Amino acid sequence: MKRFRSNLVLAYGLILLLGAANVALGVGVKPMCLKPSNDDCDHARAVINVTNLTFDTTHATFDGHGHYMNSPNIWYCYTATCNGCATVSLRGSNFDTKIAVYDGCECFPTSDDLIKSNDDFYGQQSQLTFPVKAGSHYLIEVGGFNPTVKGRGVISISCDAQSAQPANDDCSNAKQIGNVIEQPFDTTCATFDGPGHFFTSPNLWYRYTAGRTGDVTVSLVGSEFDTALVVYNGGTCYPNAGDIIERNDDFGGLLQSQITFRATAGRTYLFEVMGYNSDEVGQGVITISSEGASHPSGSNDDSAHPQPIGDVTDLPFDTTSATQDGPHHCMYSPNIWFCYTATCTGEATASLAGSSYDTMLAVWKGCEPDLEYEDMIACNDDFWATRQSQVTFDAVAGNQYLIEVGGYDRETGQGFLTVSCQGVTPPPSSKDDCENAKAVGDVQDLAFDTDDATFDGPGLCMTSPNIWYCYTATCTGDVTVSLAGSSYDTMLAVYDGCGCYPASNDLIECNDDAGAGYQSEITFAAITGNQYLIEVGGYASETGEGLLSISCQGVTP
Repeated sequence: MKRFRSNLVLAYGLILLLGAANVALGVGVKPMCLKPSNDDCDHARAVINVTNLTFDTTHATFDGHGHYMNSPNIWYCYTATCNGCATVSLRGSNFDTKIAVYDGCECFPTSDDLIKSNDDFYGQQSQLTFPVKAGSHYLIEVGGFNPTVKGRGVISISCDAQSAQPANDDCSNAKQIGNVIEQPFDTTCATFDGPGHFFTSPNLWYRYTAGRTGDVTVSLVGSEFDTALVVYNGGTCYPNAGDIIERNDDFGGLLQSQITFRATAGRTYLFEVMGYNSDEVGQGVITISSEGASHPSGSNDDSAHPQPIGDVTDLPFDTTSATQDGPHHCMYSPNIWFCYTATCTGEATASLAGSSYDTMLAVWKGCEPDLEYEDMIACNDDFWATRQSQVTFDAVAGNQYLIEVGGYDRETGQGFLTVSCQGVTPPPSSKDDCENAKAVGDVQDLAFDTDDATFDGPGLCMTSPNIWYCYTATCTGDVTVSLAGSSYDTMLAVYDGCGCYPASNDLIECNDDAGAGYQSEITFAAITGNQYLIEVGGYASETGEGLLSISCQGVTP
């Protein structure tokens, strides 16, 4: 026994010596790569509502039928905690993610089980919202953009009992609609159904019966996401390809859609509203008007029902029988309202010249009736030496502006409204080259146009046609540079100092999409009096018309 123990001690000693020798020589044993426990569909991890639950697909493998992704993937089986809409988000993950949700937790799901999918929502991270029933199970597949993309991430799941699947989410439940102005809709919790003659993104359906023979215009301009629209002849579900009257993705350089078609009195038409590609969703507005039809939803005495206009000359109006509504930020007199859709990017002028009484005039951002003081662009009483009003403001083609017309004190009367738009001269201009960057301070909705711009610079953030601004900080604090309201998919970069060309260590931040939109925004710390170079361009090679806003929140010296 003593000899056995002696031999055992000797054996352990040799093992320790060999281990020490390996360490000394830099030789080690490769650790085992453990794949995630929910790497296989049939081992999907059971979850309910969670916040920032960590995961890692670095050592995951791919399994499944590849209905939406073919990258290394992991699986969750979610049990809904409410009747409403569940949101699954990968925001905060450190790689380019994809996500898909299926009805039920059976493996493997079929293509018919696929409820919804998403690639990019918050930048390169995914998010989707889908209708759920309390206690039902839903399979969640998480992966990367392509087979080489994987990494660490977080998943959050929540259930909102206050939200619901849109009633007109299915073609068979198409909503009957007439002429309307900016009727809101939301495809966030919608799903896709139909023949897919255009795109396969979540869609909504409307059924329209023409009141008379003439041109009907269906517009999604004013929506907050990249829309698509199809008009079909007839009201039967599902429509055939031969029923398509027209399809539209982007109208007039915008990311929103619009179609004008010839309608016959008494005939029914289907409108399919959706997003670009397969997973674009968001909130929007639909406007329908017909040739010769009376203005829908009443007169323009109410800010909730402004009269839609474009450029007009001496459009007559009368406020004699009008009442007063609105926020009283500019006038207290009886007033009427117009919703102006800008016909160009540049300076728009609204004038009441030629009116018979002492007028007041205000212009507001957007055409929503819930107006705040910061929405007011301009207010005018007397223009020059006259008692009539005039306002000139920066506009972007396709954007909408609310025009409020009233009188000084309590005055009313008959008058004329003229609205015109003078387009900006597009680049090449002084700010097309970095060395000629335009000097700016804090600005609100400064119009620009990159359609004829060229590219110059180091290409650290973008290589599209670009323009440049040199911003001098007005405070010490957080500066926000925003391209919100622009009509195309933008890119934005901010650099420390205004020297040209900036180096990589001068780059403060680069941004493509802020939030759920295609427009860019950056917030950075600034010091009063210091200068910062701002580069504005587009995603890939995109160009277009846009707005630049810069504001500083801090202690003004």
